[in-house]
Amino acid sequence: RRRVSSTRCRYLDRYYLPLLILLLLFMFLSMATAGIVIAASQNAKNRTEEMKETIDKAGEDVERNIRTVITSLTKIQYLLLPYDQKT
Repeated sequence: RRRVSSTRCRYLDRYYLPLLILLLLFMFLSMATAGIVIAASQNAKNRTEEMKETIDKAGEDVERNIRTVITSLTKIQYLLLPYDQKT
């Protein structure tokens, strides 16, 4: 039985360092991948914010144009009142 346990120890000792290196490699790879994902997420967030600002500005422009059209139509309607046949 001593031989079995000593064989196990030698077996584990022989593969301990490569397993540790492999574990560290996977840890570093996962950290690098997480960093890349975070960077991509931040980039997407920035683009989304820019798009939101663009849409807000376009909405403000549309609102201003609609108000201008309403004001113009109201003035035209007022100018046409003397020519209205019904009154």
